[in-house]
Amino acid sequence: MIMAENESTDAASANLNTNWILLVEDQEDHAEMVRRNLPKGWECQHLENAADAIDWLSQAYHGTNGHGIPDLIFLDWRFDGQDQQGRDVLKCLKTHENSRALNLHRLPIVVLTTSDQPQDIAEAFGSYANSYLVKPKPGNIEGWRELLKDVIHYWHQLDLHELAKPKLPVKD
Repeated sequence: MIMAENESTDAASANLNTNWILLVEDQEDHAEMVRRNLPKGWECQHLENAADAIDWLSQAYHGTNGHGIPDLIFLDWRFDGQDQQGRDVLKCLKTHENSRALNLHRLPIVVLTTSDQPQDIAEAFGSYANSYLVKPKPGNIEGWRELLKDVIHYWHQLDLHELAKPKLPVKD
């Protein structure tokens, strides 16, 4: 849900205390596996392409996207038939001047993809991915459930990234 700038940000304020993930994924069956298997207390905002993700995160920082800043980003690496790929989102968020000015480069980004190719893994970490995981097969419900539970446990409870999470600007 993307709100226009003139709409009330009450929805955004209401969601600031919710744990949630931004999922950037072009395959609907993979997105559905994430949505269905998230641990209790977590919500998912799904975007299907890289360009929307970059725009949406900018809106998140300004409090106009209805959710605020995500706790975690799951990013597919390859988007079928699209010009922009996961690497473009990652590079934009981790190195672009505007992202750094907004502190969006501090968001933990987990590349969640079907590729186990060494060149993809090296490129993802070279572009400052925080983690790189290979997706279970779409029908492997238990595999998805365990993967998501473990990843969220690590990034939300064990890692101290929350201390560095970007803060929303204070509105007058």
